[in-house]
Amino acid sequence: MTGIRTSRFILLPILVVAMWAPAGLASATTVSPSAISANASIWSEISFRGLPASEAGSIEVTGSISGDHDFTARRHSDDRGFSLIMELPFDPAEQVNISTDLEIPGAVDGDYTFITENIGFPRPKNQRREEVVKGERQPFRSRPALRPFSLQVRAREDEAGDDPVFVGSKTYGGAIFSAAGRLIWFKPMRATDFRTQSYHGKPVLTWIQAPSPGAGLERTSYIIADRSYRVIKRIVPGNGYRADTHEFRLTPRGTAYITSYRTVQRDLRPIGLTEDGRVTDSIAQEIDLDTGRVIWEWHSLDQVPVTDSYTARVRREGSPFDYFHINSVIDTPDGNVMVSGRSTSAIYEIKRRSGRPIWTLGGKSSDFAFGPGAAFSWQHDAEPLNGNRISLFDNADAFVSTGPSAEQSRGLVLNIDEPNMVATLVTEFLNPDRVLSPSQANVQALPSGNFFIGWGQSPLISEHSPEGGLVFDARLRGTNSAYRAYRQPWVGRPRGPVAITADRARGFTSVWVSWNGDTSVRRWRILTGPNRRHLEAFGTRPRTGFETQIRLPNQDPYVKVLGLDASGRVIGSSRTVVVR
Repeated sequence: MTGIRTSRFILLPILVVAMWAPAGLASATTVSPSAISANASIWSEISFRGLPASEAGSIEVTGSISGDHDFTARRHSDDRGFSLIMELPFDPAEQVNISTDLEIPGAVDGDYTFITENIGFPRPKNQRREEVVKGERQPFRSRPALRPFSLQVRAREDEAGDDPVFVGSKTYGGAIFSAAGRLIWFKPMRATDFRTQSYHGKPVLTWIQAPSPGAGLERTSYIIADRSYRVIKRIVPGNGYRADTHEFRLTPRGTAYITSYRTVQRDLRPIGLTEDGRVTDSIAQEIDLDTGRVIWEWHSLDQVPVTDSYTARVRREGSPFDYFHINSVIDTPDGNVMVSGRSTSAIYEIKRRSGRPIWTLGGKSSDFAFGPGAAFSWQHDAEPLNGNRISLFDNADAFVSTGPSAEQSRGLVLNIDEPNMVATLVTEFLNPDRVLSPSQANVQALPSGNFFIGWGQSPLISEHSPEGGLVFDARLRGTNSAYRAYRQPWVGRPRGPVAITADRARGFTSVWVSWNGDTSVRRWRILTGPNRRHLEAFGTRPRTGFETQIRLPNQDPYVKVLGLDASGRVIGSSRTVVVR
């Protein structure tokens, strides 16, 4: 019996010329690419979930064109699976045969096949650097180079949440604001899906970042940063794909869902295009965060026909036909996966083990009937809620449609009655500006029962009661859109020094201080003196926002500040500066 081939010893002592275990194991194993995949990358890893590599038995990988493949097995961090890393890529448009002794859905006696896509491509290379990150200049004397956008809170009721607001702009940066709209932290970057999540049981910041001058990134990456805003992990897609900027969702399993897009050739005559047309295959991956391994992968072209698309045209001349446009991926309570396809105006519950849709909600192939007001189109951010409900943002328009299908966009909560296959409207959330947002946006269910909405291409943010009433209304200034917006708890602990500058005029010393990202300083203690070595406490002043201006009546040439928390403990310090 031929065993796992490997050119080197990695992680597992069983990885030798052959790997043995009793044949015909009873436990079922999930594989990716799946047995029905017809669009797998030529650089695909082959992932096995449900057992450790030590119990895998004999595995052979053979391409119908490329022949036998050598590979290395690498375990997943939870020891419930492993991935086979090919030494050489598969050939385009070939059938890959996997021979095992395992029980695999869709396999025959443990053997199954998948097909690679019909266009070969190299491993990802450096992308072209994009234009300079833009922003609106703010009058921060202590940080003159910082140019954040701002949040103008237009209305805030007592029922609104007190947690900070998180906003990521594709062109301007990532920002955290207080509930009152005061800036807490800003970083100029090309960022989407900026929020807090949990990684190894600790709160972290996560976002998707595209390259820009000075960013230190060669390609779009998924970023995890700690409480001090220090980047602790960068993730990229597996199997040779490039990162997409729609979804970066961490799971309690130590994994993350991400999305990618890949252009392939298909016969598009059924939709009135050419026989060898270029079409976008939407891809969802689940990545093991500790190892970077792909443990699950799904392709829209394997499961959803191109004829289900409502896309009326390509967005730009020469662009591929974006028939599906995946924009959210999330676990469902029953252990499967929910995927949103914007261009099909449909939401899918995907069987995790097979990749097949369990049901389709909306679009041309909907399994559900809709009650009054429940139908949606061109949606974003579909998420399951308790009580057989889902939330989503109904954009009701798109750049690639022939026209809007409704007068305004809205947030929605729907009840999903699977026994009767009916979707009914629970609540809709409308913005008083009656906006129609053709792109982006999200709906976040808050622990209070309220719902927080980022209005995407319209630079608006709102919070609503469970019944739909408006309790928080804000507008972004200095950016024309935000991909998603969130209200979440956060305690920032920046590591760098407090920023300070000081000027003297008309017998007074004016001091400006700020600490980008801090959420704990309540008062500033001022130290002044005749030289750097002899400073004495002058007094304290309350913190008044992102930047605090302090006026001192003395003439000492040197000044320094200390940041005090609510208990009076020193938690931050500036350098000593000369009064100019």
